[in-house]
Amino acid sequence: MHNEQDAYHLHAIVVHDGDASGGHYFTFIKDHHKDIWWKLNDTIIRKADYGDVELFSQGGHSQMTAYMAIYISSEELALAKANDLYTKHNKFVNLISTEVNE
Repeated sequence: MHNEQDAYHLHAIVVHDGDASGGHYFTFIKDHHKDIWWKLNDTIIRKADYGDVELFSQGGHSQMTAYMAIYISSEELALAKANDLYTKHNKFVNLISTEVNE
C-alpha cells in the first residue's frame, strides 16, 4: 500500500559530463514551492525545464549522465514550505542570478 506521506520527491541531480579520466559537473535543483527547475553550472544559474533534466541525466547525450540523484521526503518538503525556506532560497538565487548576469 502506497502512503503519500512516505513518498520521496526528486530534489536535485548532479550530472557528470565526461569520462572516467575527467570531466565537468553541474547540478539541476528543483524549487518545489514554485515547481520550477534550476540549472547551476559554475557561475551560471538559469531556469531549466524538466525535459532538460531528463535529457542530460539519462545518458546518451554527449558524455553526460546522472552522477547522483537527491530525493527528499514528503515530510521534509512540508517542513521546508512551513518554515518558508523556499522564499529564503529564492532570494538567495535571485541575488546570485543578478550578480552573475551583470
